[in-house]
Amino acid sequence: MKKNILYITNKYRAIIVTLLVSCFGLFFLILPIILNSLISDSLIGNFISNNFYKIILIIFPILIYFIFIGVYYFEINVDPYVIQITSFRTISSIFFKKNYIDISNSMLKEFRFFNRPFSFNQTLMIKLENQNGKIIAKRFNISFVTQKEKMNIISSLNIILKINNERRSR
Repeated sequence: MKKNILYITNKYRAIIVTLLVSCFGLFFLILPIILNSLISDSLIGNFISNNFYKIILIIFPILIYFIFIGVYYFEINVDPYVIQITSFRTISSIFFKKNYIDISNSMLKEFRFFNRPFSFNQTLMIKLENQNGKIIAKRFNISFVTQKEKMNIISSLNIILKINNERRSR
């Protein structure tokens, strides 16, 4: 039976943030329209109708930011033989393909983390060597990874690189 060296996911964090952003958008875009149509002659209705464009100018860029940057769900599973990494956007993955690799540990050549400017996402770049000796780089966007999880990923992948280097030097 395989024993996992590492298993990390942000499933619950990604779902919660996606739900919060969706509720935020619905609350601040749909609710003013409904209130304005239901109670248009009241003080609240007058306030909403006089300031609706201001509300939209504040809320709409926030929603566009989250749609453009994206909240990524990721899953990293490392065992003694295989590295499996999956990364996809929580909402738009319905329409687009998911970023996924399932490689043997011996294919790993290098890895790096990149911080994305103006974003809560980070990119994990994995360089691997296929059977023909060609080096391929795969990039995985990951959201809301903690420093502890990042250090665990780095530690696990460094162990695999060390084992691979020992095998090659023999």
